[in-house]
Amino acid sequence: MKRSLQVPPLSGDSYDHLSRDVFISPVVMVVEKFPPASTHVQKDQCRILAFPSTLFFVGERLVNHSIANISVIDRDTCEHRCYLNHNCVSINFYFGPSDAQNCELNNSTSKEHEKDLVKAANYVYHGTKNACGRAPCFNNAICQSGFTSKRYRCICSVGFSGPHCEQDIDECAKKTHECNANAECHNTMGSFTCKCKPGYVEKGQQCEGISGCAQNPCHHGGTCTNEGDKYKCTCLQGFTGAHCETGYIKNSNILSKNESYFAYLREFLVPAVGNDSYWLLCYRASSHGWAGRVFHARCDGKKNIVTIIQKDQYVFGGYTDIPWDHNPYRGYRKTEKAFIYSIKNKEGLMPFKSMVRHVSQAIYMQINYGATFGGGFDIHIADYAGYNTNSYARLGHTFLVPNEVKEKDTVLAGSLNFTPDEVEVFYLP
Repeated sequence: MKRSLQVPPLSGDSYDHLSRDVFISPVVMVVEKFPPASTHVQKDQCRILAFPSTLFFVGERLVNHSIANISVIDRDTCEHRCYLNHNCVSINFYFGPSDAQNCELNNSTSKEHEKDLVKAANYVYHGTKNACGRAPCFNNAICQSGFTSKRYRCICSVGFSGPHCEQDIDECAKKTHECNANAECHNTMGSFTCKCKPGYVEKGQQCEGISGCAQNPCHHGGTCTNEGDKYKCTCLQGFTGAHCETGYIKNSNILSKNESYFAYLREFLVPAVGNDSYWLLCYRASSHGWAGRVFHARCDGKKNIVTIIQKDQYVFGGYTDIPWDHNPYRGYRKTEKAFIYSIKNKEGLMPFKSMVRHVSQAIYMQINYGATFGGGFDIHIADYAGYNTNSYARLGHTFLVPNEVKEKDTVLAGSLNFTPDEVEVFYLP
C-alpha cells in the first residue's frame, strides 16, 4: 500500500499531499521529524526534493556525476541521504549480491546528461525535479535544488553576491581588501588587485617609498622634476593631483589600462562640455550588476552622460547631453549633441568621433535596456549583457560613418553581436 507524509505548512506555503518520494525538512532535522506549525523556519533553509516515478529507471545508472558512495539498507534510505546532501539531485542504488557500498549520490540528473545514463545490471536510477538543470547561477556559483520559493538557491563564489551571484563585490569600496597602506586597491571581477601608490615600489608584499623621478611617479603624461630629495609633477591640462592621478574622468577601469585613452576621450568631450569638467561614476557593470534596471536606477535623470564600453581590446561608447530616463514612456529622445566614438577598433583606425545625423533618434529609452544609441540601433547594450550576446554595434543608422571605415557592422566591437567585458557610465555633477 502506498505511503504518504502529511506535514504542516512551512513558511506560508501549503502542501495538500506529499508522497513518500518527496522529502521536506529544515536542514538540521531528519525527514521523519517535522517542526510544529508555530516554529519559525527561514525560507532558504527548508528543502523540498521530489523523486517522481517518471525519473525512475530499473537496470540503468547515471555515470560521471557521483559525489558520494555510501552503504544503506534500502533505496528509501538512499533517497533520504540524497535529500540531506544539499548538492545531491539523483541516486544510483545497487541491489546485487555484494558487500560494497550500494548508494551513489549524484550532483546531476539524466535530464541534463542523457548520454551518461547507461545500462547497468542490478542498479536502479532515480532522479529528482532538478531546478538547477537550467543553470540559473552565475560566476561559478553552486546551485542547490529544492530551496526557497524558486526551488533552488545559489551559493556564491568568493567575490560575488546577489540572488543569482550575478553581482561582483567591490572589495575596494567596501574596504574588505588586504592592500598595503601604501597601495591602491583596484576592483576586478570577483576579486581585486593592489598597486603601489605613486612614490612607492613593490618589494615582496609591501610597498616601500622611493625618491626622485626614477620610478616615473607622474601619470597621464605629467612631467617629473627633481627638487632635492623630493620631486614635483607638472600635469597636462585636464589632470590634477600630486602625481597627476586625478583625470578628466575619474577612476575608469577601462581607460586606466592605457593613459592615451583619457586624452582621446577628453578631446572628443571638450567641444561639448569644456575643459574644466570632472566626471563621476554612476554605473559600472562589473560592480553594480548587468541588469538594465540597475543602470537606469543609478544613472537616470543625470545630464551629460558618457558611456565607455570594452569588448576584448576594443574600446568605444557614446555621449548624450540629455538624461537617460525610462519615464514617462519608452522610445527615442532628441538631441543634436549626441555622438558615438571609437578609441580602439577592429580596423586599426585612429580614434574617431561620429556625430548624430538623425537628431530625433539620438538615444533610446527602455527600462530593461542598457545604454542604447540611435535608431536600429547603432549601439545597444542588452539586459544582463555580460551573460549573453544580445548586445550589438552597427554604426550608420543614426550616426555618421567616417569615410575610412570599411565594415560598419564590426568596426566598433569586432563583431556585430557581442558580450561586453565591461560597461562604465560617467556623468557631470
